[in-house]
Amino acid sequence: FTGCSSYIELNDLAIINAIGIEKVNNTYKMYASIIMETDKETTTPKTTIYEVTGVNLNDMLNQLTLTLNKKIYLSHLDLFLLNDTIKTQEFTEIINFFLNNNETREDFLVICSKNIKELLEKTNYGEINDLVEINRQESSQAIYTTMYDVINNFTLQEPIYFTNLEITEHVKIKGLKVFLNNNYQEILENDSLFLNYLLNNINTYKY
Repeated sequence: FTGCSSYIELNDLAIINAIGIEKVNNTYKMYASIIMETDKETTTPKTTIYEVTGVNLNDMLNQLTLTLNKKIYLSHLDLFLLNDTIKTQEFTEIINFFLNNNETREDFLVICSKNIKELLEKTNYGEINDLVEINRQESSQAIYTTMYDVINNFTLQEPIYFTNLEITEHVKIKGLKVFLNNNYQEILENDSLFLNYLLNNINTYKY
């Protein structure tokens, strides 16, 4: 009577806080970071990485549902990782998924990296978000691109800029990458500063 018939117990939800996606031999591969529990002392979520393949996002999330026997919950998604295998066709499919899914937000960070699996296994979404945000504010060699920005720029056929991360012993910012005309290009350090100035992300620019 009160509209709670769709309520699902927390233990029956698979809460995803980060997703990495790439295309391998015309098949998607997805790495999903799922919150298993929260450390009571540090309040840091403890996660497990699941790897699935499929023809699209819906297919892979359905596979996760069957594997975990839980409903997939995407409202806490804070990080989306991709690499240069994601081109125009894949962006179209990903964007349509988020536009048509009323259980997702569009304000989560989207980054580019060739080390998707390693980043998810060796770091956490909070560390990556903080790294990008602090670097954007302090040195302007990063850019905080959200899924909303991706959708907007892709729809307007404008360049989409991503912070490019790599990981060896530690996570570090390699610069920026821009997606335009179905191709990726790297942006050098000084150019990333100038770009942030042009996009009004910083107020002054000194070459």
